[in-house]
Amino acid sequence: MWVSSLCDSTAKGKPDIELVDMTSRFRTIDDIMEVTTKGYSVLDIVKAFERVNDVKIPYVIDDRRPGDIATCYSDPSKARTELGWKAEYGIEEMCRDSWNWQRKNPDGY
Repeated sequence: MWVSSLCDSTAKGKPDIELVDMTSRFRTIDDIMEVTTKGYSVLDIVKAFERVNDVKIPYVIDDRRPGDIATCYSDPSKARTELGWKAEYGIEEMCRDSWNWQRKNPDGY
């Protein structure tokens, strides 16, 4: 989940601390991986990031490195059933929000 989702949960009457507490019972991020049910390639994300933030990201398309996986999927049903939460935003919002945060916090937290 990304921070916007936690903030929105507060606005909708579900305090974000409750959502954070509910996620604490999962051992790893893999236990609760959430997606929007639409897959994106790395290039999809790069292009979306460039488009919504009006920036150019230098990249090289090259052969897969040893150990790189061909595809990776996640099932969002656990977040829905265990937390009552589902992703409301897509790739463009994710790219816009992450760049906005990074510009405001160039040295991190």
